[in-house]
Amino acid sequence: MVISPFKKIPKRIIVELTNKCNLRCPACKTWSHMRRPRGFMTNETFTHIIKELKGKVEHLSFDFAGEPMLHPDFFGFVSRAWYGGFKTSVCTNATTLRKIPPWLTTLTVCLDGSTWEAHTMYRRGSDFERVKYNITKMCENKGCTHVRVQCLLTSRSEHQIEDVKRLAFELGADSVVFKRMHTGHGLGTERLLPSDPTMRRKNKWRPICRSGLQTGLIYWDGRLGMCCVDFNNMGSMPNVMGRDIERLYASKDVARRRRRAFFKRYKECKTCELSGAGGLRWLEVRRDK
Repeated sequence: MVISPFKKIPKRIIVELTNKCNLRCPACKTWSHMRRPRGFMTNETFTHIIKELKGKVEHLSFDFAGEPMLHPDFFGFVSRAWYGGFKTSVCTNATTLRKIPPWLTTLTVCLDGSTWEAHTMYRRGSDFERVKYNITKMCENKGCTHVRVQCLLTSRSEHQIEDVKRLAFELGADSVVFKRMHTGHGLGTERLLPSDPTMRRKNKWRPICRSGLQTGLIYWDGRLGMCCVDFNNMGSMPNVMGRDIERLYASKDVARRRRRAFFKRYKECKTCELSGAGGLRWLEVRRDK
Protein backbone atom coordinates (compact mmCIF):
# COMPACT_ATOMS: atom_id res chain seq x y z
CA MET A 1 0.00 0.00 0.00
CA VAL A 2 1.33 3.42 -0.98
CA ILE A 3 1.41 5.81 1.99
CA SER A 4 0.91 9.53 1.39
CA PRO A 5 4.14 11.49 1.99
CA PHE A 6 2.10 13.81 4.22
CA LYS A 7 1.42 10.87 6.57
CA LYS A 8 5.00 9.62 6.82
CA ILE A 9 7.14 10.46 9.81
CA PRO A 10 10.33 12.31 8.73
CA LYS A 11 13.66 10.51 9.11
CA ARG A 12 15.12 13.55 10.83
CA ILE A 13 13.44 15.25 13.77
CA ILE A 14 14.48 18.50 15.45
CA VAL A 15 13.99 18.22 19.21
CA GLU A 16 13.90 21.69 20.73
CA LEU A 17 15.48 21.36 24.19
CA THR A 18 14.69 25.01 24.90
CA ASN A 19 13.55 28.15 23.11
CA LYS A 20 15.51 30.38 25.46
CA CYS A 21 18.63 32.07 24.14
CA ASN A 22 21.28 34.31 25.69
CA LEU A 23 22.04 36.26 22.48
CA ARG A 24 20.12 38.68 20.25
CA CYS A 25 21.25 37.89 16.71
CA PRO A 26 19.62 40.41 14.32
CA ALA A 27 18.34 37.88 11.75
CA CYS A 28 16.88 35.49 14.34
CA LYS A 29 13.16 35.50 15.13
CA THR A 30 13.67 33.94 18.59
CA TRP A 31 13.95 37.29 20.36
CA SER A 32 11.95 39.49 17.96
CA HIS A 33 8.97 37.55 16.62
CA MET A 34 8.50 34.37 18.66
CA ARG A 35 5.24 34.41 20.62
CA ARG A 36 5.43 30.95 22.20
CA PRO A 37 6.01 30.61 25.97
CA ARG A 38 9.65 29.95 26.81
CA GLY A 39 10.89 26.99 28.77
CA PHE A 40 12.95 23.79 28.93
CA MET A 41 11.94 20.32 27.79
CA THR A 42 11.15 18.08 30.75
CA ASN A 43 12.56 14.63 31.34
CA GLU A 44 9.05 13.17 30.96
CA THR A 45 8.59 14.74 27.52
CA PHE A 46 12.04 13.71 26.32
CA THR A 47 11.62 10.13 27.55
CA HIS A 48 8.34 9.82 25.66
CA ILE A 49 9.89 11.21 22.46
CA ILE A 50 12.85 8.81 22.58
CA LYS A 51 10.59 5.83 23.25
CA GLU A 52 8.21 6.72 20.43
CA LEU A 53 10.82 7.54 17.79
CA LYS A 54 13.21 4.65 18.41
CA GLY A 55 13.56 2.54 15.29
CA LYS A 56 11.41 4.96 13.27
CA VAL A 57 13.65 8.03 12.98
CA GLU A 58 17.34 8.04 12.07
CA HIS A 59 18.54 11.46 13.20
CA LEU A 60 17.73 13.75 16.12
CA SER A 61 18.94 17.35 16.01
CA PHE A 62 18.95 19.17 19.35
CA ASP A 63 18.53 22.80 18.42
CA PHE A 64 15.98 25.17 17.03
CA ALA A 65 14.79 28.47 18.48
CA GLY A 66 17.03 28.50 21.56
CA GLU A 67 20.56 27.71 22.69
CA PRO A 68 20.52 23.95 23.47
CA MET A 69 23.47 24.05 25.87
CA LEU A 70 21.46 26.22 28.26
CA HIS A 71 19.40 23.13 29.09
CA PRO A 72 20.51 21.83 32.51
CA ASP A 73 20.45 18.19 31.32
CA PHE A 74 21.94 18.74 27.89
CA PHE A 75 24.60 16.02 28.33
CA GLY A 76 22.13 13.47 29.67
CA PHE A 77 19.52 14.01 26.96
CA VAL A 78 21.98 13.75 24.08
CA SER A 79 23.62 10.69 25.65
CA ARG A 80 20.29 8.91 25.98
CA ALA A 81 19.51 9.61 22.33
CA TRP A 82 22.76 7.94 21.30
CA TYR A 83 22.01 4.91 23.44
CA GLY A 84 18.64 4.81 21.70
CA GLY A 85 20.37 4.29 18.36
CA PHE A 86 19.94 7.76 16.89
CA LYS A 87 22.45 9.87 15.00
CA THR A 88 22.69 13.13 16.91
CA SER A 89 23.68 16.70 16.07
CA VAL A 90 23.80 20.03 17.87
CA CYS A 91 24.34 23.61 16.75
CA THR A 92 25.53 26.01 19.46
CA ASN A 93 26.65 29.62 19.84
CA ALA A 94 29.46 28.26 22.04
CA THR A 95 28.94 30.89 24.74
CA THR A 96 28.36 28.16 27.33
CA LEU A 97 31.01 25.55 27.98
CA ARG A 98 29.36 22.17 28.42
CA LYS A 99 30.71 18.64 28.44
CA ILE A 100 30.27 17.09 25.00
CA PRO A 101 29.07 13.49 24.77
CA PRO A 102 31.92 11.73 22.90
CA TRP A 103 29.38 9.91 20.69
CA LEU A 104 27.63 13.04 19.44
CA THR A 105 27.67 12.71 15.64
CA THR A 106 28.12 16.37 14.71
CA LEU A 107 28.69 19.52 16.73
CA THR A 108 28.34 22.82 14.85
CA VAL A 109 29.76 25.88 16.61
CA CYS A 110 29.06 29.41 15.42
CA LEU A 111 32.05 31.69 14.86
CA ASP A 112 31.06 34.54 12.57
CA GLY A 113 34.43 36.07 11.81
CA SER A 114 38.08 36.02 12.76
CA THR A 115 37.90 39.25 14.78
CA TRP A 116 35.83 40.53 17.70
CA GLU A 117 34.21 43.18 15.48
CA ALA A 118 33.04 40.73 12.82
CA HIS A 119 31.78 38.10 15.24
CA THR A 120 29.92 40.37 17.64
CA MET A 121 28.30 42.44 14.88
CA TYR A 122 26.01 39.47 14.41
CA ARG A 123 26.31 37.42 17.64
CA ARG A 124 25.19 40.27 19.85
CA GLY A 125 25.90 39.61 23.49
CA SER A 126 28.65 37.11 22.71
CA ASP A 127 32.18 37.27 24.13
CA PHE A 128 34.52 36.51 21.22
CA GLU A 129 37.48 35.44 23.36
CA ARG A 130 35.28 33.24 25.53
CA VAL A 131 33.75 31.60 22.47
CA LYS A 132 37.20 30.76 21.10
CA TYR A 133 38.22 29.30 24.47
CA ASN A 134 35.05 27.21 24.67
CA ILE A 135 35.52 25.87 21.14
CA THR A 136 39.07 24.85 22.01
CA LYS A 137 37.93 22.98 25.11
CA MET A 138 35.10 21.26 23.24
CA CYS A 139 37.53 20.12 20.54
CA GLU A 140 39.95 18.79 23.15
CA ASN A 141 37.24 16.50 24.49
CA LYS A 142 35.29 15.74 21.34
CA GLY A 143 35.93 12.00 21.17
CA CYS A 144 34.62 10.78 17.81
CA THR A 145 32.40 13.83 17.30
CA HIS A 146 32.88 15.82 14.10
CA VAL A 147 33.24 19.47 15.12
CA ARG A 148 32.28 21.98 12.46
CA VAL A 149 32.80 25.74 12.71
CA GLN A 150 30.03 27.67 10.96
CA CYS A 151 30.67 31.23 9.81
CA LEU A 152 27.78 33.37 8.64
CA LEU A 153 28.73 35.50 5.65
CA THR A 154 28.24 39.19 6.48
CA SER A 155 29.70 42.51 5.37
CA ARG A 156 32.40 42.05 8.03
CA SER A 157 33.25 38.36 7.63
CA GLU A 158 33.29 38.28 3.79
CA HIS A 159 36.87 39.58 3.80
CA GLN A 160 38.05 37.10 6.45
CA ILE A 161 37.57 33.77 4.67
CA GLU A 162 41.18 32.59 4.91
CA ASP A 163 41.58 33.94 8.46
CA VAL A 164 38.41 32.14 9.61
CA LYS A 165 39.62 28.86 8.09
CA ARG A 166 42.98 29.21 9.76
CA LEU A 167 41.43 30.13 13.13
CA ALA A 168 38.91 27.27 13.00
CA PHE A 169 41.60 24.67 12.47
CA GLU A 170 43.84 26.24 15.12
CA LEU A 171 40.98 25.86 17.59
CA GLY A 172 40.74 22.17 16.72
CA ALA A 173 37.73 21.99 14.38
CA ASP A 174 37.46 19.24 11.76
CA SER A 175 35.81 21.44 9.16
CA VAL A 176 34.55 24.97 8.57
CA VAL A 177 31.47 25.97 6.59
CA PHE A 178 30.54 29.44 5.33
CA LYS A 179 26.79 29.98 5.28
CA ARG A 180 24.73 32.55 3.40
CA MET A 181 22.50 34.73 5.59
CA HIS A 182 18.71 34.44 5.82
CA THR A 183 16.96 37.78 5.27
CA GLY A 184 13.38 36.66 4.67
CA HIS A 185 12.01 37.34 8.16
CA GLY A 186 11.49 41.03 7.48
CA LEU A 187 13.91 42.09 10.22
CA GLY A 188 15.79 44.71 8.18
CA THR A 189 19.04 42.76 8.07
CA GLU A 190 19.88 43.55 4.44
CA ARG A 191 22.49 46.06 5.62
CA LEU A 192 24.48 43.16 7.09
CA LEU A 193 24.77 41.33 3.77
CA PRO A 194 28.16 40.91 2.09
CA SER A 195 28.91 43.03 -0.96
CA ASP A 196 29.97 39.97 -2.97
CA PRO A 197 26.78 38.75 -4.71
CA THR A 198 28.03 35.15 -4.77
CA MET A 199 27.93 35.18 -0.97
CA ARG A 200 24.22 36.06 -0.88
CA ARG A 201 21.33 33.66 -1.14
CA LYS A 202 19.87 33.43 -4.62
CA ASN A 203 16.16 33.30 -3.95
CA LYS A 204 13.72 31.99 -6.50
CA TRP A 205 10.06 31.61 -5.72
CA ARG A 206 8.89 28.00 -5.81
CA PRO A 207 5.27 26.90 -5.38
CA ILE A 208 6.11 24.00 -3.07
CA CYS A 209 8.33 23.38 -0.04
CA ARG A 210 9.61 19.93 0.96
CA SER A 211 11.18 21.10 4.21
CA GLY A 212 8.37 19.81 6.43
CA LEU A 213 8.44 16.40 4.76
CA GLN A 214 12.19 15.99 5.16
CA THR A 215 12.56 17.30 8.71
CA GLY A 216 10.09 17.19 11.60
CA LEU A 217 10.00 19.40 14.68
CA ILE A 218 8.96 18.89 18.30
CA TYR A 219 8.92 21.95 20.55
CA TRP A 220 10.19 21.94 24.14
CA ASP A 221 6.63 21.54 25.49
CA GLY A 222 5.88 18.49 23.33
CA ARG A 223 3.88 20.13 20.56
CA LEU A 224 4.60 19.24 16.96
CA GLY A 225 5.98 21.98 14.77
CA MET A 226 5.56 22.18 11.02
CA CYS A 227 9.13 22.64 9.79
CA CYS A 228 12.56 24.06 10.60
CA VAL A 229 11.41 27.70 10.32
CA ASP A 230 8.12 27.36 12.23
CA PHE A 231 8.82 29.54 15.27
CA ASN A 232 5.18 29.97 16.34
CA ASN A 233 3.44 26.68 15.50
CA MET A 234 1.77 28.21 12.45
CA GLY A 235 -0.28 25.08 11.78
CA SER A 236 -1.54 24.72 15.39
CA MET A 237 -0.15 21.18 15.48
CA PRO A 238 -1.08 18.84 18.37
CA ASN A 239 0.99 17.73 21.37
CA VAL A 240 2.79 14.37 21.25
CA MET A 241 2.45 13.60 24.96
CA GLY A 242 0.41 10.47 25.59
CA ARG A 243 0.20 9.85 21.85
CA ASP A 244 1.75 7.42 19.40
CA ILE A 245 3.88 9.86 17.38
CA GLU A 246 3.95 7.76 14.22
CA ARG A 247 0.15 7.48 14.27
CA LEU A 248 -0.11 11.18 15.01
CA TYR A 249 1.84 11.95 11.83
CA ALA A 250 -0.40 9.53 9.93
CA SER A 251 -3.61 11.18 11.15
CA LYS A 252 -5.80 13.04 8.66
CA ASP A 253 -5.60 16.25 10.69
CA VAL A 254 -1.79 16.44 10.76
CA ALA A 255 -1.51 15.30 7.12
CA ARG A 256 -3.89 18.06 6.06
CA ARG A 257 -1.81 20.69 7.84
CA ARG A 258 1.44 19.37 6.39
CA ARG A 259 -0.09 19.40 2.92
CA ARG A 260 -0.94 23.09 3.40
CA ALA A 261 2.69 23.80 4.31
CA PHE A 262 3.90 21.83 1.29
CA PHE A 263 1.91 24.13 -0.99
CA LYS A 264 2.97 27.19 1.06
CA ARG A 265 -0.54 28.14 2.17
CA TYR A 266 0.49 29.61 5.51
CA LYS A 267 1.25 33.30 5.93
CA GLU A 268 4.76 32.55 7.23
CA CYS A 269 5.57 30.67 4.02
CA LYS A 270 5.23 33.84 1.96
CA THR A 271 8.39 35.42 3.41
CA CYS A 272 10.40 32.24 3.92
CA GLU A 273 13.49 31.94 1.73
CA LEU A 274 14.28 28.32 2.52
CA SER A 275 12.48 26.48 -0.30
CA GLY A 276 13.87 28.75 -3.01
CA ALA A 277 17.31 29.48 -1.59
CA GLY A 278 19.62 27.17 -3.43
CA GLY A 279 23.12 26.79 -2.05
CA LEU A 280 22.85 27.85 1.58
CA ARG A 281 26.46 26.79 1.96
CA TRP A 282 28.88 29.00 0.10
CA LEU A 283 31.95 26.95 0.92
CA GLU A 284 32.92 24.03 3.15
CA VAL A 285 36.50 23.06 3.90
CA ARG A 286 37.72 20.01 5.82
CA ARG A 287 40.94 19.71 7.76
CA ASP A 288 43.70 17.89 5.91
CA LYS A 289 44.29 14.52 7.51
